Amino acid sequence: MGAFHTDLAFGARGVAEAVRLLWRLAGTRGVQDVQEEVRWQRLGVDLLWDVGGRRVAVEVKRERRFTGNLVLETLANSARRQPGWWITSHAHLVLYGFADTGSWWLLHLPRARRAVRDRAFSRLASVQARTTGSHETSCRLLPLAVGTSLGVVVPA
Repeated sequence: MGAFHTDLAFGARGVAEAVRLLWRLAGTRGVQDVQEEVRWQRLGVDLLWDVGGRRVAVEVKRERRFTGNLVLETLANSARRQPGWWITSHAHLVLYGFADTGSWWLLHLPRARRAVRDRAFSRLASVQARTTGSHETSCRLLPLAVGTSLGVVVPA
């Protein structure tokens, strides 16, 4: 299996874990996996979570190793200047996990975007290039020490 397919399988396992996690949280009435539906793919949404009388769009992100940072993809393909999920996702929440520790963070995406645009956060979020498959992405690294004011740790 090539790197691209390995990454897809890793992501799919992460979404499956996220579904199980959301079902365990109080107030959950339903979780629908929409990652394969073209309409939701275009909006950058993986799950629809029915909680507290609302339906919330959730983007799921997962890293293999805990680094102490959230990786906010600003360019999905640097050469083509194609915006990444941090810019394009229409999700309300991002559920961000680390496979090696089993830890998950839940971020309110619009609030997190506003905070990262703020000068104080911008100085703390460094820029990093990452090679993913056949292309390079551009990301901002947001230290979890800062991210805790933007979201919550979700008990696994």
